Amino acid sequence: LVDHDHVLWQRVPIVGGRPYRYAVQVRCHREPAEVRLQVIWHRPDGSTSLSFRNVGCLPDWIEEEAVFTAPPDAVHAVVFATGHGKEKVEVRGVSFRSKLVAP
Repeated sequence: LVDHDHVLWQRVPIVGGRPYRYAVQVRCHREPAEVRLQVIWHRPDGSTSLSFRNVGCLPDWIEEEAVFTAPPDAVHAVVFATGHGKEKVEVRGVSFRSKLVAP
């Protein structure tokens, strides 16, 4: 369960300039509720930038996704799934993968 104060996060190595698909399965017991898919991109000099998408949820499990492109000089990302409000949201099946583009 996630909400504004309780988040899921993980630091992952990435390749700068690549698109990444961030997907989660979510549901909420009370509407309205939202979950925020958030990525903080980290550069070697310590600077950061942010990508995010807020998505609504329903009482039944749904899969939501976002595609974010890493800045060219980013070396790792901290990926967050967090509630965007006071209502708790159930999260499962989190995936953050490079979205390879055919040449």
